[in-house]
Amino acid sequence: MKRDLFAILHGTPAYVLLFVGLLLTLFAQVIPGCRAASVAAAEAELGRAEQLIEYDLADFEKKLQPGDEGSLKAKETEKKRLEQYYALGELRRDIVDVKATAAGTKAHLYLNWIGRVLLILSLLVLADRSEGGRQKVYLLVLALVLFGTLTGITLDVETKARLGG
Repeated sequence: MKRDLFAILHGTPAYVLLFVGLLLTLFAQVIPGCRAASVAAAEAELGRAEQLIEYDLADFEKKLQPGDEGSLKAKETEKKRLEQYYALGELRRDIVDVKATAAGTKAHLYLNWIGRVLLILSLLVLADRSEGGRQKVYLLVLALVLFGTLTGITLDVETKARLGG
């Protein structure tokens, strides 16, 4: 007995493939945004620490006597203490790590590819097994998915540019 792949996938399996394909394709678009948000959060944390150091140094300078030779050395010592207190070096390392991780993210590309394959397969099955207006709708959606898949390179380039890769 010869088994037809479209006959096996017709019905509920085709709708499950369609749903999973849509879910993966949509989820793949979220990953670069999350990575960019983590980069922005790390940069904001560094900026906050630098501003707090500036404010604390300004307060410290108000307490010093003007024209005192030791005040310059005291200011430098206080600046080093504040940089250690606010962990400025660790925050700078964190930014480098987060940017490197974000630039190396490729999971969204794989999820998008798998999602599109599942979408195309499910739409092919549904278009093959339906008739009339419903078949035309499935073929139209299939054409849109195929067009999006063929022009998907621009999305990847924009994502890399946004993430610094």
